Amino acid sequence: SLIILLAVVSLKTYCQSDDDLFSFNYTLAPTGNDDVNFYKTNFKLSLPIKKDILFNTLAFNYHQFNYYDVNFSKDELSSLYELSYKLNHTYLLDDKWSLNSTLGVSLVSNLDNAISFNDIFLNGSLAFIKRVGTKEKPSHFTFGAMYTTITGRPSVLPIINYEKKVNEKFSYQIGFPEAYAQYKLNERSTLKTKLELDGYYGNLSSPVFINISEQVNKVSFSSTSLGLEYNYWMGDCWTIVFSGGYSIINKYKVENNQNESNYKFNTKNQPYFSTGIKFNL
Repeated sequence: SLIILLAVVSLKTYCQSDDDLFSFNYTLAPTGNDDVNFYKTNFKLSLPIKKDILFNTLAFNYHQFNYYDVNFSKDELSSLYELSYKLNHTYLLDDKWSLNSTLGVSLVSNLDNAISFNDIFLNGSLAFIKRVGTKEKPSHFTFGAMYTTITGRPSVLPIINYEKKVNEKFSYQIGFPEAYAQYKLNERSTLKTKLELDGYYGNLSSPVFINISEQVNKVSFSSTSLGLEYNYWMGDCWTIVFSGGYSIINKYKVENNQNESNYKFNTKNQPYFSTGIKFNL
């Protein structure tokens, strides 16, 4: 059920412009027979410096965890905080090509002790985007690389995807780390199905002992999910979002400072649900 942690609208480290100026999401997973269940609250604010060219994005995530059948102290693992900043820049090379770059920094910690450099993580991306097709039916081909934690620890991963608007109602994207198909039901609502990889890597401010001789310092999570999202425009600016889906693969574990896994939680595939609101001028 830990699939929910990043399956909703959140700060992305790969190269895509943020269209939403403000978003709020609340996520939950139903109680299952795995080791942990949780709730998540997410806020995001994007501040454009120059429209479609330069964006600042601030995001805050608060995770609350409930553990079951775990034989060590869970108090230090009951909450996780994420505070992130990202700068996104798009440089137009010519009328067909552009270069998109992001640079970000995140504080990801349980904040059980004073903030340190171990709580800070860098991320970024660099990708070329080629525009093809027509104005009425545009397409984009994107390829590049990103430094991110979506696999559960900091690593360099490829960015490659093809996005196409087939007609006024249907569009799709295939590639990595996300693929989707979206259908416009009417002037106020859309339905979107998506397959995506997500994850995080966080620091424990104080070591947590899982037995007498072993301690852990990091938390690692990665997931692959298949979901369905419904958007309803209440007006020109405000949108309500409902989403849900099912985890295909998810892994949640705690590690020591040598990135050795000391304990893997039992996180079985389960459904997730989320609701939120977005603002866009």
